[in-house]
This record gives sequence, C-alpha cells and structure tokens, in this order.
Amino acid sequence: MSFSPFITKLTEGCWYEILYIMGRFQNKGSAKKKIVIVVGILLVVIIVLVLGNASSNQKRQGDKNQNNVAVLSPRNVTVPTVFPTRIPTTPTASGRQYTNSTYTVRYPQNWDDKTQELGSDAQGAFLYLKPPTVVQGEDPKVVVEMMDQQQGSIDNISGGLVFLGLTKENATVSGIAAQKYSGIVRISDEPLHNTVYLFEHNAKIYLIKLSYKQENVDTQLEAQFQQMINTFVLP
Repeated sequence: MSFSPFITKLTEGCWYEILYIMGRFQNKGSAKKKIVIVVGILLVVIIVLVLGNASSNQKRQGDKNQNNVAVLSPRNVTVPTVFPTRIPTTPTASGRQYTNSTYTVRYPQNWDDKTQELGSDAQGAFLYLKPPTVVQGEDPKVVVEMMDQQQGSIDNISGGLVFLGLTKENATVSGIAAQKYSGIVRISDEPLHNTVYLFEHNAKIYLIKLSYKQENVDTQLEAQFQQMINTFVLP
C-alpha cells in the first residue's frame, strides 16, 4: 500500500509521538510498558487504515475529475467545417418578380437580370439571370427560354439533353406536366452542372435551365432554383 507524501508525513509524526510516550514510560514497570506498546501499535494501525482509506477516496475522486476534464478537453471536440454560404432568400417572400405576356416568375433579390446582354431580340423570349458567385469560377446562370412550337420540336430538345448525358425524370411546373433533366456535362474536362425543366403549354415550348461550373452539387443554389420553379405561374 502506498500513501501520498502528506499521509506518510502524518504517519511518521504518529510514530514519533508513540516513541516519545514509550520513552516516558521506559523506567516504569514492564506491564505498563507492554500496555503502552500495544496501545501505541493499535493507534498507529487505526490511523494508517483511516488515512489509507481517505487516500483511496481522494485518488478515485481525482481520477474521476481527470476523466471529466478529458471529456471536456478541446482536443475531443469536433469543430465542423464551415463552407461558403449564399445569402438566404425566399423568392415568394422578398424576391424580385418578372412578368411578361405568358408567365410570371419570382427569383431571389440578389440575382441580377442580365437579359439585355442577349440583345433586343431576346426580350420576351428569354430571361437571363445571374446568381452571385460564391465559389470561385462557379459562374452560375439561370435562363428561361420560350419559343413557338413552329420554331422547334420538344422531342428534338429532349433528345439533345439526353444525348448530353443528363438524367430524365417527370416533374410539374405550374400544374403542367414537365420533364426534368439533371447531371454533369464535361466541356474540355471542365464539369458543368445542369438542371433543366422542359414543357409545352398553349403552343409554346418552355425551357428553364440552371448551370454552374463545379464538380460538387451546390445544394443551396439548387434549392433557390427549385424555389424559383415553384413560383413559375402560367396564365
């Protein structure tokens, strides 16, 4: 059994005290000397047992505290990685609204309308929006294109999107049955994410597309684009 220096010092003090008492009785009778020796030994044994038990309790408490400190140590705390985020915007609540003779749509306040850059012929036929670039080189774009059925075939457009490797699935836009195409198209080994909605209504073909240059899916941008799709209203 080992004791702390403090307890060892106390035990040594008791021994010194016992020896001092025994020295006082060294000239007394042998019976008294035996009694003093026995009492002294019992006293030391009791003190050692009590202090030893206190030492064990103190050690257990110390180990418990040390474990608690280890649990709360910053080395055991996982710090989540923080990625760039877009300004949260809800198109239906605080976004901008675009309206022409065939549809109305809302989009986030911090998306810029760049339709004029496509030229005067694009007015009414195109809506060209630029979401902010959060990741360098991402260059996101959103285009709403509308054309008469005489100008193109929805089957040819659909075939072209599938040929590019986009996955096709059924969807709905403004209550109208539509097709959704999504996937990555690689141009000169550069990944280009595409999400496209394609549908027909009142002899017109509508194509709504989101594209951005990035290997990973931009979940926030995709969510904002989906909100925009949800606000698309046909007359």
